[in-house]
Amino acid sequence: MDKEPTEEDLVFVTESLGRKPEGLFTVVVRDELDNPRVIRNDPLLANGRPMPTLYWLVDPLIRSKIGTLESQGGVKKAEKELKSILGSRALKPKIRAETNIIPRITH
Repeated sequence: MDKEPTEEDLVFVTESLGRKPEGLFTVVVRDELDNPRVIRNDPLLANGRPMPTLYWLVDPLIRSKIGTLESQGGVKKAEKELKSILGSRALKPKIRAETNIIPRITH
């Protein structure tokens, strides 16, 4: 269950990211010391602009390791392998999840 961030969480996330988060978030994963490791961003920022990434990994060490994998083409390789296994169905759950959380705007 998502948990509203405490003041300590905001400080930890700000220090981990190197900047204050732009929008509201909840903490979805904590480590053994109760520090945030994964946050879930609100789908829209205060100014109404969509937040492009729903979940953020805020653990500095793991982010560094993932950054290394990304720079070595790891994400593209994984996407290619997943697409070869699942075909065009591979990205549909992500698209569906993101479109279901953004409020519909009607005029």
